[in-house]
Amino acid sequence: MRSEQPFLPSLGVPIAVTLGWLLLSPNGFAQELTPFDALLWSIHPGWSTAQSTALSQSASAAGMEASAVLRNPAGIALYEGYDIGFTTLLSGTQSTIYYLSKKNARSFYNFGLTNIHIVSGSQLQNYKGEPRTEGWNRFAWSMGMHRLTDWNFQLPFSGQTDSFTILKYFWTRAEGHRPNMLNPFDADLAYKTGLLTPVDSDSTRYTYPFMPGMPLTHQGNFTFRGSLSEAYIVLAGGYEDKLYLGVSIDVPFINYRQQFFLKETDLNDTVPEFAAWSYQTQRTTSGWGAGLRLGLLYQLPIPVRLGFFLESPRFLFLRDQFQASLSVESDSSGERTAASPEQRTRLRFVTPWRTGINLAIVFQPGTFVSAQYTFTDYRTMYFSSVDNAQTLPTLIQTNDQIVQTMNVSHSLRAGFSLTLDWFRIFGGGGIMTSPLNSQQGWTRLLVSGGIGVIEDDFYLDFGVVWTQWQFFLAPYPEDATPPPLTVNQTRLAVLITFGWIAD
Repeated sequence: MRSEQPFLPSLGVPIAVTLGWLLLSPNGFAQELTPFDALLWSIHPGWSTAQSTALSQSASAAGMEASAVLRNPAGIALYEGYDIGFTTLLSGTQSTIYYLSKKNARSFYNFGLTNIHIVSGSQLQNYKGEPRTEGWNRFAWSMGMHRLTDWNFQLPFSGQTDSFTILKYFWTRAEGHRPNMLNPFDADLAYKTGLLTPVDSDSTRYTYPFMPGMPLTHQGNFTFRGSLSEAYIVLAGGYEDKLYLGVSIDVPFINYRQQFFLKETDLNDTVPEFAAWSYQTQRTTSGWGAGLRLGLLYQLPIPVRLGFFLESPRFLFLRDQFQASLSVESDSSGERTAASPEQRTRLRFVTPWRTGINLAIVFQPGTFVSAQYTFTDYRTMYFSSVDNAQTLPTLIQTNDQIVQTMNVSHSLRAGFSLTLDWFRIFGGGGIMTSPLNSQQGWTRLLVSGGIGVIEDDFYLDFGVVWTQWQFFLAPYPEDATPPPLTVNQTRLAVLITFGWIAD
C-alpha cells in the first residue's frame, strides 16, 4: 500500500489534454467541457455539395453554386433560375496512435446526408418588363442545410509501464477530504470499490494499492461521435452586375457523444485483491444556436471577382450529460463496481469568428480558377453557465486556458473547374495552420478532386477529398507526467450530389 503527501491541490485540474504538446484542460476524466471539446466544435472544414468539396471549398467568388453560402453568401446572387439538390457522404477515418512505444490503429466509417438546398435567382425587370441594367438588378434566395463538421473516430491505445497509474490521480483528488466529501465522479468511486483506504488515525488521508516498480498494462480507448450541422436562409442581391451582397441567417445544431475507457492490470499479481481496475466516462452534448454570415463580391472590369466575408460566432445553447463508473477485478472476491450520478448541465458555448477574402478568375461559365483565404481567431471561443453556479469556476478556468493556449489560424484553399459541354472536372487543395500557440499539431492538409455531368435539367457531381492532420492527447492525469498519445489521422470522403435545375 502507498500513502504520500499530496503534491497537487485536491481541487486542481484533474487531467490534461495535450494539443501540440501543450497541456490543456481535462478530457476523459473531466466533468466539464474542455478546450479540446471547444476545438473539435470550432474547426469547420465544411461538408456541403460534392462540387464545393472537390474545389476544396474555395469557389464562393465564382458563384452559381449552392454551397457558396457556406463561406460567402453573396455568391448566390449570380444565379438565374432554380437549383434543388441533396448530397450524401461516405467517409473513412484512419487513426494511427502511438503510446509507450506501441502502435495502434483503427478505421471508422460514416455515411450521412451533408447538404439539402434550394436556390432561386433572377434578374429583375423594369416597368416595361425588360431586364433591369441599372441599380439593384438581381435578387436571389436560398434555404437548406449543410454539415459544418463531424466526429466519427476511435483512438485505442495500450502499453506497459511501472512509473504512473490512475490510482495516483484518485488519491490526489481524495487527500484532505473526508469520505463523505469525495468527488462522486472520481475519488468517491475509488473509495467505494476499495481502491482508496483511509488511514486509521486520519480519515482525510488515504492509501492505494500501488508500489514503485509495479508493472502495469494500460488499455484504453477514446470514442467520438456526432456532428455539427446548420440550417440557413440566405438573401442576396446584385447592383448593376458589379457589386453583389448577401446575408445568411444560420441555425446550427449539434449532437456530440464522447466515451472514454481506461483499464490498468497488475501483471505480477502484486496485490491479489486488486488484479485490475477500469474507469469509464460518457458524455452527451446536444443543442442549437444562431449565427450570421455576411458576404460581398465585386466584379472587376476584367473577368476577376473579388470577395470579402465575415462569419459571426455561433452562439450555442447546450444540454450536457456526464456520468462515470469504476470497476475493480479481484482474484478472490470477483468484481466490484461503482457508478456516479448523472450530471446534467445547461450551458452556452461561443465559437470563434471568421473573416476572409475570395478570388475567382472566370474564363467562361463553369470554367474558372478560385482561391480563398480565411482568418480564424480561436482565442475567442468561450463557455458560460446557464443554471449551475457551481460549474462557473471550472468554466472560467477553461476559458483562461483557451486564451493562453490558442492562437489565430490561417487557411488557404485553391481550386479549378473546367467545363466541356456536358462534362465537368474539378480539383483543389488547401492547408490550415495550427490554432495552437505552439504551432504543433492540428495543421491540416487537404487534396480534392471530382467530376460532374449535366444533362438538360439534371446534374450529378462526384467529389473526393483526402485530409491529413496530427494531434496529441494525454489520457492520464497531468501529475503522472505520462507521454501523450500521438495521433496521426487521415480521412477519405466521397460525396455525391444529385440536383435539378430550371430556368
